[in-house]
Amino acid sequence: MLIQKQAILAKEEATYGVDAVPVPGTDAITCSQVSYTLLSDTEDFEFTNSGYMGNRSGGMNNYVLGATINFRTLMRGEGQALGVAPEIGKLFKACNSDETVTASTDVAYKPNSKFFSDDSATSLTIYFYQDKILHKILGARGNPVISGVAGRAVFIDWAFTGLYVSAAADTTPDFAVNKL
Repeated sequence: MLIQKQAILAKEEATYGVDAVPVPGTDAITCSQVSYTLLSDTEDFEFTNSGYMGNRSGGMNNYVLGATINFRTLMRGEGQALGVAPEIGKLFKACNSDETVTASTDVAYKPNSKFFSDDSATSLTIYFYQDKILHKILGARGNPVISGVAGRAVFIDWAFTGLYVSAAADTTPDFAVNKL
């Protein structure tokens, strides 16, 4: 399938599973290699003509349990002043890591044990726009896999799983620079 426009926005949720409404100006994630999958308990879907290509809304008899989104980012600073969290900082926090910001020095991430045992574990609202269709995942938490070779770019492959929200027609946000 030819994909014309894609964009990912991610924002920390104040309350698990409640839409944090990410916006392009502050919540866009520069990434590539995006894949989006619905998680269901059955393959017995009742397909209906929704008028657009993409995830069907309402025709699945509520068998959809969640959604997973995978994508790749570069592991790099943001070109900002030292001690300013990068755009991917919120992703690390939703992957069971604590963020420590040392003003004018650095930002560090350290794994913690809050993931399932503590209500203070960070979760994200992720908006994935693909060809004028908005896919939402609420309560997203995930795993990063960091890979690289000496002398070359280091990449992070992210996998987030969360609560599925039915796809809806929407316009893909415009960015001053290409975010995907």
